[in-house]
Amino acid sequence: MTDYGRTLLSNNPHVKFYNAQRGYVKATLTQSSWTTDYKVIEKVTTPYAPIKTRARYIVEAGSAGAQRD
Repeated sequence: MTDYGRTLLSNNPHVKFYNAQRGYVKATLTQSSWTTDYKVIEKVTTPYAPIKTRARYIVEAGSAGAQRD
């Protein structure tokens, strides 16, 4: 976590996650939920570098807000 990330999260209670690593977001939608996986790549200069799930959040149908899984 960086100083910027701590400031961002403390000033924005609706923001649930901050990460300065490079990667992408994968969203999976079903009739009952929305799941978001934050994927990170350890070394962007290395071909076929491992990809890891840094965080996962789920919004269940009928429930307000995202919950960390």
